[in-house]
Amino acid sequence: MFPILRTKITIPPVSPRQIQRARLLRQVSQGAQRALTLILAPAGYGKTTLAATWAQTGEMPSAWLTLQPGDRPRERFLASLIQALQVVSPPVGQTTLALLQGGFSEGALAALVNDLCDVRTHLALILDDYHCVDGPEAGEVLQYLLENRPANFHLILTTRVMPDLNLTRLRGLDQVMQVGVDDLRFTRQEVLDFLKNRMALLLPPHEVEQLERLTEGWAVGLQLAALALARHSSDWQQLDGQEQIFDYLAEEVLRREPLEVQGFMQITALFDRICAPLAEVLLKEAGPPAELPDMEAGAGQKGKSGNTISPKKTATSLLRYVERANLFLIPLDPRRTWYRYHALLADFLRRTIPSERAAAYYRAASRWFEQAGYLDDAIHYAVHAKDWERAAELLERHYQDMLQRGEQLAILEWIAALPIELLDRYPRLWLARGWAQIISLDSNEAYRCIDRAQQICSPTKENESLLGEAKALRILTEIFSGKVTDEQELSEAFVLLSEKDDFLHSLLYFNMGLRSVILGETAQAVDSFNETIRLTKVLNNPLVTIVAYVQLGETRQVRGAFGLAERTFQQAFRYARDTLGENTFLLGMPYISYADLLREQNRFDEALEYAKKGIAYCQMWQPVASMDGLIAMARIRAAQGRWKESDEYLERALLVSETSVSLVDDRLVASQRARLALLRGDSVCAVQALKTIEWEKSGDQNYYIYWEVSRLLTCRLKILESAQDSAEISGVIEELAELARESERRERVTSLIESLILLAYALDALGRPDQVCENLTRALTLGAQSGYVRMFVDEGAPLLRLFEKYSTRIRAPRSYTDRIAHLLRQEVSAARPIDEKTQQPAGQMLPLTRRELDILSLLAQGKSNQDIASEFVLTVNTVKKHVSNILGKLGVSNRTQAVMLARERGWLD
Repeated sequence: MFPILRTKITIPPVSPRQIQRARLLRQVSQGAQRALTLILAPAGYGKTTLAATWAQTGEMPSAWLTLQPGDRPRERFLASLIQALQVVSPPVGQTTLALLQGGFSEGALAALVNDLCDVRTHLALILDDYHCVDGPEAGEVLQYLLENRPANFHLILTTRVMPDLNLTRLRGLDQVMQVGVDDLRFTRQEVLDFLKNRMALLLPPHEVEQLERLTEGWAVGLQLAALALARHSSDWQQLDGQEQIFDYLAEEVLRREPLEVQGFMQITALFDRICAPLAEVLLKEAGPPAELPDMEAGAGQKGKSGNTISPKKTATSLLRYVERANLFLIPLDPRRTWYRYHALLADFLRRTIPSERAAAYYRAASRWFEQAGYLDDAIHYAVHAKDWERAAELLERHYQDMLQRGEQLAILEWIAALPIELLDRYPRLWLARGWAQIISLDSNEAYRCIDRAQQICSPTKENESLLGEAKALRILTEIFSGKVTDEQELSEAFVLLSEKDDFLHSLLYFNMGLRSVILGETAQAVDSFNETIRLTKVLNNPLVTIVAYVQLGETRQVRGAFGLAERTFQQAFRYARDTLGENTFLLGMPYISYADLLREQNRFDEALEYAKKGIAYCQMWQPVASMDGLIAMARIRAAQGRWKESDEYLERALLVSETSVSLVDDRLVASQRARLALLRGDSVCAVQALKTIEWEKSGDQNYYIYWEVSRLLTCRLKILESAQDSAEISGVIEELAELARESERRERVTSLIESLILLAYALDALGRPDQVCENLTRALTLGAQSGYVRMFVDEGAPLLRLFEKYSTRIRAPRSYTDRIAHLLRQEVSAARPIDEKTQQPAGQMLPLTRRELDILSLLAQGKSNQDIASEFVLTVNTVKKHVSNILGKLGVSNRTQAVMLARERGWLD
């Protein structure tokens, strides 16, 4: 999490002389039994004081967050909100913070709601000054919390304007309490109590009546008027209008203070928060108050009030004086370390300082905040000062921390505030922008940023680290774009970074692991993911750690190391729960991968439980991640002979894949559809699905694992359709033998076993019994060593026929072989013929989705991919995916044929 001033999440202390307003406290208490309490009024009506007073009654645990305009970005707002909640309940929001590292999602909000459900007491969250952040981003967060909140969670907002939230349903359910201006106005008795007990004034009844009429119960107006009366101001009664009252009375009050107090207040009012050490720096480094244009004499002179402040007074003494004098200085913590001025007074004072003079104070404050470790504030005030060079330098040092906190939108916002030409002098800012863009899934913009950073950096020793980071970012961007990184580029990135940056090195190792997976290099993938986990655990980066665990477990499963794979998934579960809580949505990915391992071991009940939970978690967090879970469910249902349900899950997976920018996702679903169709003997459906893959034509043949899947499916199809064609089968045998050798070299046991089974089918068709038995023996021996079950049993009747034909000649472990044979007989005998409702009839196309039909209609109009992308607000790549799916489903090779066939079928007018 980013460092946050404790004062933002601390309930402000209330003066012991505060007027007790029991009627208002009762209203807030009644509201706290509902979903939302709105304390809504213009500045100066005591909104914050009321909320803080109620919170300190202890009626229920209350989390407090004071908001500023800098909290507007969605990720920052949500992270700040969580830190406030964690003061009351530390476990709340851990999963959400981890998910934010990968960007904002609905799942991050759902994780927060789940954590709030686990809080055993009622809990109030008070957001003070919500008007500072009111807008679509913060509104999206609050709307979700209000609509999905547990009954024990209550939200209280203090705000100057009606928040941009849809409260119709909540109001209809009596779940909104509004405390407005009429409620907050001081009554006659409260005015009397305020003057007597707070301001120590005893006025005649006619002056009290005049004061009440003039201020209309406006708290800040009352205080200013009382201060003016105490200083014998005579003409305040003639004023009209709150702004006019405030400006006059503020000037009337302040000009009676010693000059050094006036100057001190002018300087310190520039800042949202002030403390004595910061004030000392401002007075020392930015010049004494006497240098201000409107100061007529030096410190130590008397103001019109006759009060004298010694020129030797420190910032601490001045703060104490201003507080004791009731000059609208509000303490923000019980120790009275941090303060802020009332918003109206701060606005008034800021107008009295020329902008160029204010900039000097902002620069000094930026340096102080940097030294104090508050880099966000340091950047904020550097930007305020228009000190672009300093802001750029701070951002260069700070952006990696922000990336790990998921604050990519704040990075983009701050960089956008800088002059564009400055980025060429600070090339790391191009990389910061690139990282933020790729996290936001904009690979084209990320490439542009990388190219620019590399163009302006010469390959010198001083630039090695920067160029190494640029290569690391390019590698990740290429993976997101569906490309295989050149090994030389990966090696250069490691050399340039020289093991100096654990954050970048963890990403490099992770990228190297993904590259190895794509290339089918399992041993290298295991090493890379192990190193990734070691580094990310040190960095406390749970998102990358858990994903690396998932990839490691899946790779071990492919290698046939089922015991290690299961332990890896269990480690992922423990790590996720220990760091993020029992209900973290990041369990979705390891649950799905573990479900597939359980399916392979024939543990259906457990597999179904984990797959369903994993899908639910992923759909809440990152819907695209649920695609693997839907495929796992399709395979489970197919193994159970429930083909109709299997097809439904595959159709859902295809719909999810259409939301992904990667063509690989579509082909993954298509390959699973083709495989399951072939296992049930439906070659027509398989052919149609395979046409949407075509790895060789797509340029993705470097993706070894997908090319391998395509070759295995093609060989299986040829065996099914060409059993009597000796020449065709001989070619298949050669291809499968090469696949088996390559799988063995790469330690891909799953693919090796499938290749051996298919070889046995092909060799049997050519009448080579010795070689059939040799391949079956090897496949079953490997299966026994690892614990494969469904790899064999899913083959069904064709493999059972070979078992019965060659049972006495297979030399694999007998107990294992007998178990597989028993399951085969059991499932084959129990299987019902596939009826018309479950089988894809010959010649019938796979169904088109609604979006595909819409795109088909535009194809008929002669629209280009770019035209279609503009029409539906899609990327061109997404349109290409849809067109490829349409051609594959219709079994045609080009757009013209697709349109002609659609017209024949009556799908187009």
